[in-house]
Amino acid sequence: MRLRLYLPWPIAWANNWSIEPLQRAMGLPAFLSRDIVMTARLHLAFSSARARQDLQWQHRDAAGMWRDTIEGEMDLLRRHRRRTLVERLRPVEADALAALAEAR
Repeated sequence: MRLRLYLPWPIAWANNWSIEPLQRAMGLPAFLSRDIVMTARLHLAFSSARARQDLQWQHRDAAGMWRDTIEGEMDLLRRHRRRTLVERLRPVEADALAALAEAR
């Protein structure tokens, strides 16, 4: 049995409005924000047919994408040992990402 919860967007917007200052006070980006609620309301089911046609774009297989994503995340964890939850949730610095790109 699959449970689904529908939260009306005004309630979600008000909830995230109250959470944003707390996230910023902790030094985190506001990843639960009112902008996220407004974006979630949009219809985002687009087709990639035009990109394939105009740009000759081909998507990669799912297994390869997951493998590269997991390898990249594990590499970031090895390079940047962080202790607290807040430090783990902070975005990675640009120089760290550049160093990771050069290592590959």
